[in-house]
Amino acid sequence: MADEFKIDYVELPNGRLPAREFVDSLDDNSAARIDAFIERLRVYCTRMQRKFVKKLTNEIFELRGQTIRPDFSGSFLLSAGDGDCDYIRVSEENSRNTSGGNYKGRVAQKAMDQVPKPLHRVAERTGSDPETVGTMKGDRHKTIVEQRTRKSAGYRKTFARTLRQIDLALLVREMREEAGLTQTELARMAGTTQSVIARLEDAEYMGHSLGMLERIATACGVGLTLHAERRPNFDREVELV
Repeated sequence: MADEFKIDYVELPNGRLPAREFVDSLDDNSAARIDAFIERLRVYCTRMQRKFVKKLTNEIFELRGQTIRPDFSGSFLLSAGDGDCDYIRVSEENSRNTSGGNYKGRVAQKAMDQVPKPLHRVAERTGSDPETVGTMKGDRHKTIVEQRTRKSAGYRKTFARTLRQIDLALLVREMREEAGLTQTELARMAGTTQSVIARLEDAEYMGHSLGMLERIATACGVGLTLHAERRPNFDREVELV
């Protein structure tokens, strides 16, 4: 997609990448879940569910690591610079449980201190090379994920499953919002309850069914198509709604 972000990590003067070091220290399943959420920021950015992404300032957003992995007491800070920036930069914040002071202000200030300013825009339309723009590097997150995916089948499976969960949750929410419906209104039209719709819009949920998605799409006036593909020569689409 033309509007996708590139993802990099804040690098300290000594060359360390604290946020990446933390993720790499985790088991495959935990690392894959966090990496999947970071990966989906590439496309959805702040459209991600507020349970997982919280706005701190106009430039700083928090990916709430504790929600993704309960025993993680910190969070990841995401800076996309101004509205035109093509990069999301990720750093780690471990002060969630620190008492006293203003959490929002403290986190935002730490992020502002860590992220080089200004964040240089990658002007692709003029042929600029991401590797040579200011202090920016290439898409480090993509490279890291590809490497770990090749090494571990468990990581690969969890990463793919988590991406699907996020995509389905956002699909349900955006169909509903585009139709101008509340969760309660959609539930009534789809013959279910508000709590079911809320679960379907949660990226933690794994119980989506094709039948329910059809009912929701019908209620929202959205066309739904099933696409089946297996390389090299099997490719089918069936219109469901």
